[in-house]
Amino acid sequence: MKTLKFKSLFVVAVFLLALRAPAMVTPGRAAELATSVSASGPVTLTITNPLPKATTVTLTGTKPYTINVPQGATITKTIDPGKYKYSYQGCLNKAKKGNLKVKGAIATLKIAPCKMANWVFYNADDSTPYTLRLNGWVDYYVTVGPGQILRFSWVADTYQATEKACGDTYNFTWKVKGKKSWIVYACD
Repeated sequence: MKTLKFKSLFVVAVFLLALRAPAMVTPGRAAELATSVSASGPVTLTITNPLPKATTVTLTGTKPYTINVPQGATITKTIDPGKYKYSYQGCLNKAKKGNLKVKGAIATLKIAPCKMANWVFYNADDSTPYTLRLNGWVDYYVTVGPGQILRFSWVADTYQATEKACGDTYNFTWKVKGKKSWIVYACD
């Protein structure tokens, strides 16, 4: 009788284990396990920098990262999944901060672009070039030859400007707004 009870308990135990085992290795369960494993693996973070200067993105959270992003570049960096706080110096050196939840296989961070001003220079003088130097967060230097037209775009900012025209030099502070404008220049 004791042997029969032992065999019966053994058969019941084997039966219960057999019921549990298929649930652990079914194709659906295998796919679920693979998804949960890949979700906790490394993530490819893509960062796009439309700024006319390089910037550094700092991530703090699951693991700290410092990522240098050249001007106008799109880069990728492999990081751990999780929740991060990001910060970077944006346009005109203004600090930008936010939250970034990194999950799945890929994530993106787009750096905010600068407000741009679009200008058209027309040098109506046929004998003298016109030059303009702007010193600000980004420096620009423009030369428009006699009788030429030049289209130019720069960051909306306040600049220390130096203008050379008709043999004279002028220094002034110039607040450039994000709009389209014309400059027509001619000597008297």
